Amino acid sequence: MPHLGGTLPFLFARIDSSWNIQGDTSAAGPRAGLGAQLRHLWYDTVNSFPDSLRCACTAYGTDRLLLGTDFPYLYGDRLRRCVTYVEDAGLSANETAAILGGTAQTLLGLQEVRA
Repeated sequence: MPHLGGTLPFLFARIDSSWNIQGDTSAAGPRAGLGAQLRHLWYDTVNSFPDSLRCACTAYGTDRLLLGTDFPYLYGDRLRRCVTYVEDAGLSANETAAILGGTAQTLLGLQEVRA
């Protein structure tokens, strides 16, 4: 999903609670709320606001976020900001490393490249 899932992380609790009230809980219906379903998707980090990134981390889990840059529409300092705002978001070193490449490596089955 592009751009942190748009408004989804901000509406996440409301969507999840509405699903639990109105969702089909019959044997044939889904067993998990919509929030659990949304946690099975992958989201890119195209944004530039650390608070939005932290909200998405809380909603989906950091392990569902992949670095996004909006290239070729952004370039120069604006392209660099796509990375630096992740570094500036106040996440742990492990969470930051996962978003900046570790999660993508795992998802794509790539080996870590060591310099």
